[in-house]
Amino acid sequence: MKFSILIIVLSISTSVFAQEAERVFAQDDVLEVTFSLDLETVLNDVSEEREQHPAFIAYQKDGESISVPLKVKTRGNFRRNPENCSFPPLRLNFAKKTSEGTLFDGLDKVKLVTHCQTNKEVYEQYVVQEYLLYRTYNQLTDKSFRARLLKITYEDEAGNREPLTRLGFIIEDEELMASRNGGELFDKEDLKSDKVDHDQTTLLYLFEYMIGNIDWNVNIHHNMKLIGKHANATMTPVPYDFDHASVVNTEYADEAPNIGTASLRYQLFRDFCRSEKELLPYFKLFNEQKESIYQLYNQNTSLTENQRRRTLRHYDRFYRVINDEVQIEKTFVRTCQG
Repeated sequence: MKFSILIIVLSISTSVFAQEAERVFAQDDVLEVTFSLDLETVLNDVSEEREQHPAFIAYQKDGESISVPLKVKTRGNFRRNPENCSFPPLRLNFAKKTSEGTLFDGLDKVKLVTHCQTNKEVYEQYVVQEYLLYRTYNQLTDKSFRARLLKITYEDEAGNREPLTRLGFIIEDEELMASRNGGELFDKEDLKSDKVDHDQTTLLYLFEYMIGNIDWNVNIHHNMKLIGKHANATMTPVPYDFDHASVVNTEYADEAPNIGTASLRYQLFRDFCRSEKELLPYFKLFNEQKESIYQLYNQNTSLTENQRRRTLRHYDRFYRVINDEVQIEKTFVRTCQG
């Protein structure tokens, strides 16, 4: 009996925790925040032995500034390397005691995607493009990471740098994402195809093809999280890190890790092969969500008109392929790399 009560209490606590964390991801407008931290110290702490550093994040509510203490730490692999990014991405670590009742109530360890290079304006567009890819995948499935675009003013507490304002975005905590989908996270080595959710994997492959991304791998869960109801259950792959996708068109995309010398300037469909008949329901889903996906880009005021047009032309090509029987056979069936 006590064990059953404990399960109920834990379930209620998890549910409340998830509901609180809905606050920051419940809206899709740009959230303006101010980060106060020792900027020089944080940005230079990129070694494998890097530490967490104290910081404050502040936002406006009803004309009042709400300031929340937290810890920050540089993160990532490619973008943490100073040769690639002068402004690395960060991990935000909120404490329940100090974030309770604020917009960040219910959040724990949250990824912040930053602008990477301060002196190149196009890098802010990369941020918006990658953010919109998370939002695009949200249109196709709930088994995806949610994101919120931020307009961030970085204030250097040491006074060595002038305040800097750039776009960035936060990504839903992975444990919250798993809990929201009725599962938990698992780390499976050498995952076999028969242990992966067939429907979700097909959708994932088509999405990665749509955006022109090959910097991922389900079997070794590279840029992928696995969620399931228990350790022996079928696993659902949930992708993240889309900055190497050809639709984002970053300067450094050809240097993506774990893909050898292959270029990301072309699209490659990699799948546990499917027949045309199996693929048609997924093409139907993409067609049903086309308007809502295009609307994400047409309504986003942070994306330049050139970026918007180029992206939608990219998607137009995808939609022409999935609505042409000859192209379906040529692209997805005959040349499938199973």
